[in-house]
Amino acid sequence: MEGEMQRKTRSKASQKPEKTEKQTVEDEDNAIEHEEEDTLQTSIGAIYAEIKAIRSDVKTELNNFHEILSRDMKADLANFKTDINMKLNEITTDLNYTMGRLEQAEQRVTDLKEWNTEAKEVLCQTLDIQQKMQTKLTDLEARSRRNNIRLYRIPEESEGDNIQEFIESFIKAELALPDTELGIQRCHRALCPKPPPNANPRSIVIYFLEYKIKELVLRSAWRKREVHLKGRRVYFDQDYPAETQKKRKAFAPIRKLLKEKGLRFQTPPPAKLRIFFEDGPVVYSNAAEAMEDLKKKGLTTASIREDRATVSASMERLSKISWETAGARPRRSRETHRERARKRLQDFRRDIGDTD
Repeated sequence: MEGEMQRKTRSKASQKPEKTEKQTVEDEDNAIEHEEEDTLQTSIGAIYAEIKAIRSDVKTELNNFHEILSRDMKADLANFKTDINMKLNEITTDLNYTMGRLEQAEQRVTDLKEWNTEAKEVLCQTLDIQQKMQTKLTDLEARSRRNNIRLYRIPEESEGDNIQEFIESFIKAELALPDTELGIQRCHRALCPKPPPNANPRSIVIYFLEYKIKELVLRSAWRKREVHLKGRRVYFDQDYPAETQKKRKAFAPIRKLLKEKGLRFQTPPPAKLRIFFEDGPVVYSNAAEAMEDLKKKGLTTASIREDRATVSASMERLSKISWETAGARPRRSRETHRERARKRLQDFRRDIGDTD
């Protein structure tokens, strides 16, 4: 059977017509194309295989990188979490400490405000008492000087060795009191350093046994108006305390103004000014008050600054700088405030003594 098929094939091949030259060229071109296609297919297959291998390698590398990155990130996150927890713990500890210190500071400020309020009350009461005591002391000093007279502008060393005899003879001669028993107990220069030759001499203080004799001498000197010694005018005046002299000295510009205006006035003790206006007399207790009233009446345009007492100024300054507690305060008696403030002042004094 195979032999018959081979014979049929040979017979068919012998029956085909011979190929032309053109067909031969086309066949060669087709063969070349088939070869190129086969080569291309082979190259594509190789490229695909390489790409597949590269893909597999890249996939493997990416998986490895992902694993490494995940592991590193987990480790970093764990470390970061640990650090954050530590920092938060430190911050919490510091915050708790700060809150404790702040509460202590607030408590101290509260205690200080309360102490300041109590101390202010005690100090104001103390200053008020001091002012009253100073007023009484000045009054007592003035009363102790009621029998005194001061002589001004007596030249230094003109009294010689016995100042009392000199003053007695001077008063009797100049004031025409030859038969009057003056009863001078003491007399001396003002207790201050001796001035230089060209300065004003120290005043002389004269103490009389009887007040009426002192008033007689003083009124006699005022009635005579001008008393001279060796060509110099001598002035007689009351022996006032320093505080009273300061207040009376403040009236000097007002007295000068009243003399220029022709208005009658008096300076009653201890330190007041009485002005006799057409509508009646007016008494002023200080120079600022008198000057302000004169300005209102159109007699002057000047002004005098009020010289307030140191205690009053201290009380006013204390009331301005002290704290005032806002809101409701627990009510305590004044004696409680005094006792607490007194105790704290004593503790403060002891602390200062221990420090020294």
